[in-house]
Amino acid sequence: MTAISHILAPLVDELLLLNTGTFVRTPQFPDGRKLSIHLGALIGDVVTTHKITGFASHAATYFCSWCKCQKNDIKQMHVGQARASRDTQFQAIGWRDSNTLAKQKCLLKLYGTRWPELNRLPYGDPVKNVVLGIMHNWYEGVLQHCWRVRWAFEPEPSKHVVHGNQLDDWEDNASDDSDASFHFHDSALLHIQRAV
Repeated sequence: MTAISHILAPLVDELLLLNTGTFVRTPQFPDGRKLSIHLGALIGDVVTTHKITGFASHAATYFCSWCKCQKNDIKQMHVGQARASRDTQFQAIGWRDSNTLAKQKCLLKLYGTRWPELNRLPYGDPVKNVVLGIMHNWYEGVLQHCWRVRWAFEPEPSKHVVHGNQLDDWEDNASDDSDASFHFHDSALLHIQRAV
């Protein structure tokens, strides 16, 4: 973990500088304009995102960066209690401020969290700002879950379709998709504007 922290530290230093804003002149704004740049989301596979965001390995007791499901409970196929961003950051601070390696190992086993450099970003959220890479998880529905549940980008359904006991408002072959995508676009745009 310390190796990745040393590698990320200069990048985070630059992101902190860009967060406060920098003055940039462009052909469109010859007098200049203040520009602020933020890291949006970290996209990657489980191994990489856990290492960069300070979560324990996918083989650890607390293997998930989004919930508190334990390794022993994985066969139940239920989402565990959601991790709270604030709690996760406090746990990471406790790990960082530990004065012995033994205490750090104990805290990592207890919470599944350690200090990542990205926690220095004032807008960073180790729980919500991580997305599993499309290439690895496209067919598992993880991307849809991120958009619909975690980030609340929800299209307005025109009709509910039931498959067995599951309600699916994304599948409506009889409706006009342009109307739903229009509402989805507006909803997504509103969320992005609120974030800025």
